[in-house]
Amino acid sequence: MTAQLSHNALGPDAGVGIRYCLDGSLFNIRHLEVYTKTLTTQVIELQYADDCAIMTHNRESMQRALDMISGIYSSLDLQINTQKTEIFVQPIVPPIEAPQFYINGDPIKI
Repeated sequence: MTAQLSHNALGPDAGVGIRYCLDGSLFNIRHLEVYTKTLTTQVIELQYADDCAIMTHNRESMQRALDMISGIYSSLDLQINTQKTEIFVQPIVPPIEAPQFYINGDPIKI
């Protein structure tokens, strides 16, 4: 599924950027401050067992990701249980009305 859920389809604002360093001491924070020796990757989803966490920066990217995942799961003959599906929104200042998301036309609990 990860191969099909790509940044090209979701846009540049999908996922959360993570910087990491593969050389040097694991606990040497100075390595992360040097941009020439660090790598950056965008993490869109985290999966564990039958759970999936999707991370985006705006509501449009989240709805696109939900639509793509729903389509991918349908092609694999899997179903998303919309009764158990929840979306967590990190509030911003000033607070805005919580967006509404849908999977196959069914609203998701925020």
